[in-house]
Order: sequence, then C-alpha cells, then structure tokens
Amino acid sequence: MKILDQVINLQKSLLECIEEYNKLCGKLQEYQNKQIDPSNKDELNHLLHKIQKKYHEMFPALDLIQQWHPNATSTIKEYNDFIERLKKAGATQEQMNKNESN
Repeated sequence: MKILDQVINLQKSLLECIEEYNKLCGKLQEYQNKQIDPSNKDELNHLLHKIQKKYHEMFPALDLIQQWHPNATSTIKEYNDFIERLKKAGATQEQMNKNESN
C-alpha cells in the first residue's frame, strides 16, 4: 500500500473518531451545571467511559501527528525553498515536471 493510501485511510478513520468523540463531548455538555444524583450517575459514568475509550482510540494518531508536525513543516519549507531557487535559476515548470518524472 502506498503512503498516500495509508494517509487517506488514517485521515478517514481519524475524522470518524473525532466526530464521534465530539458528539460524546456534546452529550456531556448537557450535564453541565446539573447536580449529579443517583438518577443520572450511572448514565454519566457510562458517557465518561465512552469518551475516555474514544480518546484512547484516537490518541496514537494524534500523538503521531504532533510528533511529526515539526518534521513535516520543515520538509515542506525546504522543498518550497528548493523550487524557488530553481525558478530563480531560470528553470521552467516544464523542466521541473520533466525532472520529477525521472
């Protein structure tokens, strides 16, 4: 599987997970400023458990993104700087596309 396919699959899975996490957090907001009592304690604990479980599910992807963000930013900047140097040196887009295909 190519890296692009893996990234697309990860992005899809992570977005689904984040959407579910946000829905659960929205349900939790319904309890804001309400007294916890025996009638809602079990429901609230179950909701908190689901939120923790969902966060635990998406944490590895979030951690990976956070760890790799500086490297990705640096690599993109270096590549863009390289392209700008080629342009300043007189390279045309046609020449750059030809070099990328090799």
